[in-house]
Amino acid sequence: MKGTLFDMMRGKIGDTVAYVRNGKQFYRVRLRHFKNPRTCRQMMQRVKMYNLCAMYRAMSGLVRESFETRKGNQSGYNAFMSMNLGRVDCFLGKEFRDNNACVAQPYMVSCGTIPTVTTERDGKGFRSCLGVGGLVIDDRTTVAEFSRALIGNNEERVREGDQLMYVSVVQDVAVEKVKSRVSVNYYVVRLNTNDSTPLRACLPEFASTVRDGYLGTSDDVPRGGFCYMLSRVGRDGVLHVSTQVLVDASMWDFSDEKCMMAAVSSYHAKIRNMVEVRTLIAERRNSLIYSCFYDSPCVSSGSAHKFTGQDNPFRDDGVLRRRRHDDVLQSSIFRQYQAPFL
Repeated sequence: MKGTLFDMMRGKIGDTVAYVRNGKQFYRVRLRHFKNPRTCRQMMQRVKMYNLCAMYRAMSGLVRESFETRKGNQSGYNAFMSMNLGRVDCFLGKEFRDNNACVAQPYMVSCGTIPTVTTERDGKGFRSCLGVGGLVIDDRTTVAEFSRALIGNNEERVREGDQLMYVSVVQDVAVEKVKSRVSVNYYVVRLNTNDSTPLRACLPEFASTVRDGYLGTSDDVPRGGFCYMLSRVGRDGVLHVSTQVLVDASMWDFSDEKCMMAAVSSYHAKIRNMVEVRTLIAERRNSLIYSCFYDSPCVSSGSAHKFTGQDNPFRDDGVLRRRRHDDVLQSSIFRQYQAPFL
């Protein structure tokens, strides 16, 4: 139901719930009685969703707008959930939810048409596929010098006016795991060959280190996850982004069968017999074997010179989400650092 005298209402009226989506008013019936069998299979899906929801809340300012290839009627939240629910297993028990904990995991945080900025381990740090040639980055390096080096060595990937963002997801290790949360920071530089601003005023040292002629991180990367992300706004007002997955910087692992059973049991799942448990574990292992055929678009095990900058494999060839320029700028992350029209 939409288009009534009660437009733009939110909340409950008896058994009717009013809500607004994409600027339109909708209503639905509130269910007072529903079945909740809490089977082992059902609870396994629920425990995976908790950390996804917690991570979305922490990164909502970015991921609301960073899924360029989502369908026109799909929200940023739904795009984030659909891209990650079947990709990453993170089983957190009820004690994590009770403490509002959040654990950094290699979630996909953007999906678009700009080639992925791949990253590989290099000693204690990481090296991206963005070449900078012979540039030496120190406290005196300007954005103009950095932009010329980046554009000159990555002509097929990077353009004048592009926005390079370093997404940092830092895990709080000062407390026990069940109480740990993440802090998310975004460091952004707009590529401008005439900008005399010091580069370190935009990108901190741990995100702007040269490793064998490529942009990379320092050896003391904070525990959690990170990624480099490219974005630009086209003439048609569409925000284009690179497809990125958070790179594993010593993330905690909650993906094995032991964690799965502990998390499911903490919610008092009704486990009928061990045959059901063995079936779930076997199905999960089969799905993991299947997923091994699909390499991550953002992490490579090869050497840096083998990066090809191919388009992301997760692109949806359906209808791209078209957003006008004014709508794109409503994003709290892209509003301040929007790139000019191509």
